[in-house]
Amino acid sequence: MAAMLGAVIRRKIRVLKAFFIGIPHRFFFRWIFLAICIGIVVGFTVTIFHFTVEWLSEILLEEVPEKFHIPYPYVFLIVTPMGCGLAGLIAQTMASEIKGSGTKQMLEAYHEKLGLTRKRVPFLKFIASAFTISSGGSAGYEGPMVQIGGGLGSIVAHELRLRVLERRVLMLAGVAAAIGSVFRAPLSGAFFAVELPYVYDVEVVALLPCVLASAISYSIYASFVGWEPRFHTLQLEVTSIEELGLYAIEGVFLGFIAILYSVIFEKISHMFEKTKLPLPIRCALGGFLTGLIGVFYPEVMGLGYDTIEETLLEPKDMERLFIITILKIIATSLTVGSGASGGLLAPAIFIGTTAGGSIGLLFKDIVPELVDHPSKFALVGLGAFIAGAAKTPLTAISLVGELSGNYKLLVPLMIASSITFTMSGRVSLMEYQVRDRSKSPLGKLAEMNLNGVRQ
Repeated sequence: MAAMLGAVIRRKIRVLKAFFIGIPHRFFFRWIFLAICIGIVVGFTVTIFHFTVEWLSEILLEEVPEKFHIPYPYVFLIVTPMGCGLAGLIAQTMASEIKGSGTKQMLEAYHEKLGLTRKRVPFLKFIASAFTISSGGSAGYEGPMVQIGGGLGSIVAHELRLRVLERRVLMLAGVAAAIGSVFRAPLSGAFFAVELPYVYDVEVVALLPCVLASAISYSIYASFVGWEPRFHTLQLEVTSIEELGLYAIEGVFLGFIAILYSVIFEKISHMFEKTKLPLPIRCALGGFLTGLIGVFYPEVMGLGYDTIEETLLEPKDMERLFIITILKIIATSLTVGSGASGGLLAPAIFIGTTAGGSIGLLFKDIVPELVDHPSKFALVGLGAFIAGAAKTPLTAISLVGELSGNYKLLVPLMIASSITFTMSGRVSLMEYQVRDRSKSPLGKLAEMNLNGVRQ
């Protein structure tokens, strides 16, 4: 029996180490060293971006309205179009790749352009995104950070004349470092990077560099902004097995919301493209329409982190939560779909939280004996919606724990995320995601590079 057990254990160890055994150690040492370097560079970049946005937000949304006597929230009708218009102007005159979320352009470079990015792109994306977000545009950090982090990884690899496989690996390491720090979620950053390129696959070869780069970057960022989880939540847990059925229903509901988000974003993006207006005018128009929504529902403006935390602690007013869920989808589509530089994932966190909070309140009214606190559904909704909208289920499951510090809702989160992921089909906010590695235009070339390394 002992001999049989020992054989099984040895076999499993061989499987786990199969990839590592096939490649000379010098390549891993190089990847590890470069991942550390990228983690350091991206960590400081994200930190500088964070304080830049805070500084600009104070000027644009506090000092400017006070100086010119612009009442809140009408400031959004003036400042937001200006910020979005400036972002569009930078994209039109200096680098068209920086318009929109940045995730699309990063994936396009990863799959079709040998992992190459122009050197100016990360720096211009930094500036344009800072204007969009700090002026109140409905957009997030993560899209810009994906393009900035991935771009920095690509530039480092290109300067060192690394082969295509290594360049793509370091590109993902930059993405992991950016996401891991900006959300204060290092494990989720690594998962996101390896899940991002594909709908039904992961880039296993990049996992180790991504984990290391994300950890280093997060540590640098957290040393400046704090080590605590991004959101403060109640430590709630499942109280009955019957309650799990409600999370399954929530997963179905969020699957439809994920499809709605993707469809509305696509439709509004195409609408702006058909106008044939210059990009700065389109972005300013998108910013104005977003600001118009913000006059009546200011919760949808900017990152919306305050609304997310309030909903995670104690969701209130089911109808208003559902309304701002739909309006956040529209506002984000107007901001980013017009071409202004900003991310789609932070708004997705907002949408998942408010949609989950609204259905939690509904369940509380219908079956109060099964729902002790509707905020549990808001927290599960946060993760499940990410799984469906971004096609990153592993990221979604780990992100909830790292963002909130609550790991007690893991089972309902797994159930809801799986259902939302399945319900939403191949619909994804992340353009240029391909089905799996075999469908990637550079997939076979990367495999050839990897086989060359192993030989």
